[in-house]
Amino acid sequence: GVRYALTSNGASVTELATGRQLVSRLMPGDVAEKIMQVLSGFECVANAYIDGRGVASDAIYRNLNEWYEGTGFVSYLRNFAHPDLTPLQIVQAHSGKVEKISALFHTPEERIQAMAALKDIPCEMCSSLPNNIEISAKGVDKGEGLLQLARVLGWGPENVMACGDSSNDLAMIQKAGLGV
Repeated sequence: GVRYALTSNGASVTELATGRQLVSRLMPGDVAEKIMQVLSGFECVANAYIDGRGVASDAIYRNLNEWYEGTGFVSYLRNFAHPDLTPLQIVQAHSGKVEKISALFHTPEERIQAMAALKDIPCEMCSSLPNNIEISAKGVDKGEGLLQLARVLGWGPENVMACGDSSNDLAMIQKAGLGV
């Protein structure tokens, strides 16, 4: 069966049987704050992943259908924590503990504008939907998470296979010995 979970675009790798975290590559607090400050200038919904769980402001929770209807994410987002805080306040309250930040925009063009505004912040950006950005700490992506797991297991990249279906999987497919 499945023994390990690589989550938050490679920021965390967990051994499922024990719950032991094998890899943890968190976003510096100042970087997370800068990202949320930039995103606050756009009409988007931004959330953070902290300790393996999504955290989204209560305002997002109240407007799930407006933003996520038809994406298949409504039931997924209902499992997030929903504090009565802004996205910036969420990352401030969990400074140094953010695994990744995700933002959803109304259009792909708005996403492109936001990515341009974020370009000078030391982070990695990718996407799994045409109108979202997934943002991790500099040097953190699924490929690096997979290679970190391989090192823990004593394997070289040539012994690793990766499969993916969107651009946020590209680094993992490229860095694996066999990418599909």
